[in-house]
Amino acid sequence: MNFTYLYTPKFLSTSLHVMTCIEIPVHIFGVYIILWKTPEAMKSVKRSMFNLHFWSSSLDLTISLFTTPFVLFPAMAGYPLGLLRELGVTTAAQVYLVVSIFAVVGISVLGIFENRFFVLFAENSFWKYSRIPFLLINYILCFLFFIPPYLNIPDQAYAVEVVHNELSESSTNLPFWITNGPVFVLSTNAAYAFISVMLMILFIIGECVIFIFLLAFNTKCMARKIHLSKTTLRIQRKFLNALHVQMYTPLVILIVPLIYVAYSVYFREYNQAINNVCFIMISFHGLASTIIMLLIHRSYREVCMEIFCMKLSYKTTPAMESRRNSFVSHVPKTQLRHDSVIMVSHQITY
Repeated sequence: MNFTYLYTPKFLSTSLHVMTCIEIPVHIFGVYIILWKTPEAMKSVKRSMFNLHFWSSSLDLTISLFTTPFVLFPAMAGYPLGLLRELGVTTAAQVYLVVSIFAVVGISVLGIFENRFFVLFAENSFWKYSRIPFLLINYILCFLFFIPPYLNIPDQAYAVEVVHNELSESSTNLPFWITNGPVFVLSTNAAYAFISVMLMILFIIGECVIFIFLLAFNTKCMARKIHLSKTTLRIQRKFLNALHVQMYTPLVILIVPLIYVAYSVYFREYNQAINNVCFIMISFHGLASTIIMLLIHRSYREVCMEIFCMKLSYKTTPAMESRRNSFVSHVPKTQLRHDSVIMVSHQITY
């Protein structure tokens, strides 16, 4: 096999370090916008949005700067090229860190939907007392689910020989960066670690689906109960759709490489160039999440335009004012909390 530059550790490390130079200022700017430029009407979502931004940024920097993993899928093997390696952190600990933060990002997405459900429909219900233990258990699971594979790391001398033989089936002449590299083998049985990861992914997706369903169901019930207008319902759906775009676009970026990894492991297909590209895509996830957040929410978009000297005037039109007044007149104060009125009124600006 002819190994081009795309197959090399140098390509991976250079690409990820260049991305780091772009990510750091963008992520810092995102922190500034969320903490100091979030309007009062979005106050209820500010904390959960910052939480997601923090962990997405952490996943980006962990992969691109701190670990820079050169992974040899379909084998559960590889070695780090990042800053933590220079600091003497073991490869096993770095693997555990990346996988755990990956799971925490998923729980942060869950937290966005849980927050919307709580603020709109469950602020005075039993969920007020259950939500903190629920989220705490989820975060604890993020750091526990990968313990079984971590505690069953095989003898490295034997495991590295197994990996070399396995990869030789796809390439008769293994390159020196594999044969002479400090290869670490997490497991000689890929299914063992893969099952742990997939179970956690399915668990998080299942919880997100439940809260998305509860949001849609309770919105319909509230519409029937207090006779919300079609305009008001459209406004609420528009805000939720904006959140969906913000959540799903980065997740798609993560899912694409995960699908290839699953394919590679199942069919025992080795292609180091695609492995490298997959981790570049994963590292891009947080950057995409930040950019989408700044563009999809009008308040943030206005601040960005002002900062970058694009001073556009956004004025409330008579039609928008009419819709806002229509909404308030259709919502009895005794049936909808003040915070929800403020939030949904703000949604008209999206």
